[in-house]
Amino acid sequence: MINIDFSHNKIIDLFQSLRLVMIDYKINLIYQGEFNKSNLNALLDITENQLDATNEKNNVRKKVYNIIIECLQNISKHAYIDFSNKETRYSTFIVGNNDECYSICTCNAIKNENIEHLKMKLLIINSLDKQGLKDSHTDIISKTTISEVGGAGLGLIDIARKSGHKLEFDFIYYNEKCSLFILKVKVSKE
Repeated sequence: MINIDFSHNKIIDLFQSLRLVMIDYKINLIYQGEFNKSNLNALLDITENQLDATNEKNNVRKKVYNIIIECLQNISKHAYIDFSNKETRYSTFIVGNNDECYSICTCNAIKNENIEHLKMKLLIINSLDKQGLKDSHTDIISKTTISEVGGAGLGLIDIARKSGHKLEFDFIYYNEKCSLFILKVKVSKE
């Protein structure tokens, strides 16, 4: 963990550095913290307002917003939380864009025992073309019941379908209980 000197000049330097990084990487929104219902609603409101203020095509704004909803729901429903460890309680959500696409990135803790299953699911999703994703979605809806966390396993498939790109992901070992799961989703502006 980084210790930050909160003296006036150090804070100004920190914010100036953060501001420049956000400008360089064209980051529109960054949030790190607990993902509860009120935080999720606030993030969705901010995101919707930012998207409405752009000159993006309506279908692009809609895709980005719907993917953001799915990503935030995945964090709130599936993130591993170790209440004795402050670092695993906090997840990160970033939205950025450039001339070609929007990028939505999430990072949250996941139990190590769940990594292989999630990794296989992501690899299968990435192996499917547009029709394969549609067929998989239909198949899951017709054969699956809602799980205890509220989904039928459709979130990642919906994200892949709406984005039109392969899902980028990684797992970074944290400790014997959990790792960090990083997901990056691109949405083309065309």
